[in-house]
Amino acid sequence: MSRANWCGSTMTEARDGDLLASFGWKDFCFRKRTGDLPNIRGFPGKTERNGIAQSIYPQKGWLLVARGVPKCPPRPSVENVWASAWTTRTYQIRMVTPLFGGGPVAGQNDSVTVVRGSTVRGHLRFWWRATRGATCPSVLELRKQEAKIWGNTEFPSPVQVDVKVESCGRSEPWAEFKPRRDGTGLKAIPDPLDRRYPSYALFPFQGKSRGNQVVERPAVVTKDLTFRLILRWPADLHLDKDVEAAVWAWVNFGGLGARTRRGCGTLFCDQLSPSAADLQGNGSITQWYRTKCTDYGIELPESPRPWPTLPRTILARYNGVQQLATPLDAWYQVIDLLRKFRQEINVGRNPGENGRPFGRSRWPEADSLRRVTRQALGRHRTAITTKENAFPRAEFGLPIIFHFKDGPRTPTSDADFDPVDCELKPAGGSGRMASPLILKALAIKTHGGPKALPVIVRLQTESLTGVVVEFEQGRGKQTHRFDETAIRRRELASYRNSPLQGRSPEGSALKGFLVYAHENGFTGEGGN
Repeated sequence: MSRANWCGSTMTEARDGDLLASFGWKDFCFRKRTGDLPNIRGFPGKTERNGIAQSIYPQKGWLLVARGVPKCPPRPSVENVWASAWTTRTYQIRMVTPLFGGGPVAGQNDSVTVVRGSTVRGHLRFWWRATRGATCPSVLELRKQEAKIWGNTEFPSPVQVDVKVESCGRSEPWAEFKPRRDGTGLKAIPDPLDRRYPSYALFPFQGKSRGNQVVERPAVVTKDLTFRLILRWPADLHLDKDVEAAVWAWVNFGGLGARTRRGCGTLFCDQLSPSAADLQGNGSITQWYRTKCTDYGIELPESPRPWPTLPRTILARYNGVQQLATPLDAWYQVIDLLRKFRQEINVGRNPGENGRPFGRSRWPEADSLRRVTRQALGRHRTAITTKENAFPRAEFGLPIIFHFKDGPRTPTSDADFDPVDCELKPAGGSGRMASPLILKALAIKTHGGPKALPVIVRLQTESLTGVVVEFEQGRGKQTHRFDETAIRRRELASYRNSPLQGRSPEGSALKGFLVYAHENGFTGEGGN
């Protein structure tokens, strides 16, 4: 019998309030059930008082129960405690690019708790590793030091994280499906409601259409969110630089929600974001960055650690304070740079022919997958890139789903089609490798409100050592493994029209992109 059943309507209340009051039990009463009474000792309450109840009413069926849930006492004031024994930092934070995802359902905002303290703590843990944790000589030492600040399964964190949402902003779809020009149904890819939304980075949130029907609507995003972050820790632990470095890095190079490494959920804070004055005179974003690393005691390693750390310099495109962009414009600019490097005509692909707007990809993945699957459209059977299989764009992050426009209608089709959908994953079974590239708008404090610079942060990470290609064919899944020579090798920069030609002699797509960024006005000194 459950506790709820014993406190239900089948019980009758005994008229013994005065007797209970004499024992200090004003909020309790006796109740009786017509059925058998279970062992009273198992019922919640103090043993000695249950004993009193049994001695007063030993007959079968009587039970001492609460009349109702007592009211919680008022929350005690702890301001003096924080002031005397704890260090407190308060940050006013504003979101300057939309929040995508971040809720309990993948791809959706949390409509109840937009910003969770536990989520912020997770971000601060990551950015502590990337900053102050970079000095740890091993993963074992990293975990030991991290536990002292942010806690682990056995040791609670001494850092209190409190989030006060001041404005939930507004929620709206970021895009909508519109009819095709030829009237044959809806477009396959929705049009952004704001032209400054970089669709290239937002494909997980675009939804689906089929014919004239919207199968899945584009994601709803949250804009103009503001909140207060309050951090407290015992003053005698001297955690100031550890906590402050993590918050500084998170606000400037991280964000909230999904796809933060592609600029979603970018943050701005008066105390932590660079100001326009930091960019004037002999100043630059690089100088600001180095100064802050020194202020917070961040010592960045020369070679990668087994975990991501901040780089020694960052890239930005800056043409003077008067040319600072809005956060949305800066976001679009840096994402469009990546799009062009991977897909722009005469950079990442050939010009179109025979009425087609686009030609074949100059990257070797398409030709490689045609060889691996042994499927190729007639006009694509001759490779235009490498003779050996290669997947250099794996360095940008995994997994990658390759969908061929002229692929088969079913995995078992044997007609003249390009390959089935293929998935490229990291070797080792993890299934995912976060991109080491952060492309975002870096919010800048100005008298007229937040402006921004497009910035590129290439996190220091260990090199990818292998990839796996998976696809459905015949009776089941096919798996093909490749080592690091399929990711980086000199041949990838030497074949005709390679996007890496003249940019990365060793054939690294990451290094080639950074050189391409320099070609397009991004520098490590914040100016041209």
